[in-house]
Amino acid sequence: MAIDIFEPVEVRPFERIEGVQKIYRFKNATGASVIKGTHTYGGEDSLWEVAPVYFVGASNYEFELFYPKQVCPDGDVIGWCDDLDVEEKLRTLNNLTSAEVEEAIGNPPFAIVCSEEKEYYDRSSVHQTLYTTPQEDIHKDVEV
Repeated sequence: MAIDIFEPVEVRPFERIEGVQKIYRFKNATGASVIKGTHTYGGEDSLWEVAPVYFVGASNYEFELFYPKQVCPDGDVIGWCDDLDVEEKLRTLNNLTSAEVEEAIGNPPFAIVCSEEKEYYDRSSVHQTLYTTPQEDIHKDVEV
């Protein structure tokens, strides 16, 4: 069964995980980065990993990870999702109220921003850490 509740706004290869990434974007400024690959939770079993995102700009590349309790009760991405699991997570994200979104973005344990230039920033500390790929080990700190 294909994921058909929503159409992704972006589908692209994701070389770091040797797989694919689908970006979903909803009217409440939330969405999801849904990935599958050799280095994702469940990817070796052809299952998806879902990371809820909050869009901070007009581009489909300007988002932060966030963990609404309605979707991520453990405060982390959700792995080992089949298509129906992904549909359920997307539906829940789409239906979050403004108050629920604000609560979830208020205290994230960490946040990664993906820019259009495919740079990733860890905004959880006093310094912004610039990565050229998600969670790359070699990085440089930039003052906020």
